[in-house]
Amino acid sequence: MEEPHDVTLFDVAADKRGILPPREFLRSFGHVDVPRLLYHGNANEPFLDLVSDGTLEGMTFEGVVCKGGLVSPGRPLMFKWKNWAWLDRLRGLCQGDERLFAELA
Repeated sequence: MEEPHDVTLFDVAADKRGILPPREFLRSFGHVDVPRLLYHGNANEPFLDLVSDGTLEGMTFEGVVCKGGLVSPGRPLMFKWKNWAWLDRLRGLCQGDERLFAELA
């Protein structure tokens, strides 16, 4: 059985400026289907623990995408942080194929 999928706008590259920083993105596109802002602040250890444990209110089962200030023109800091339960489920689906797990995680 196929899972339902939705299309959600989460990044916009604007001309030569590159990807819009988070605040500008929300200001410009917050009126359409974009991911909900779950946290504002530094991605510190207590925040990352909430994501890892799957206890951050509003997060998906997989985890979160974090975005911050620009690391260079047009390149905001961006990274994913995964929920341990999701990683465990993915390991099971990969059935010991660590190469496949690394590609999907």
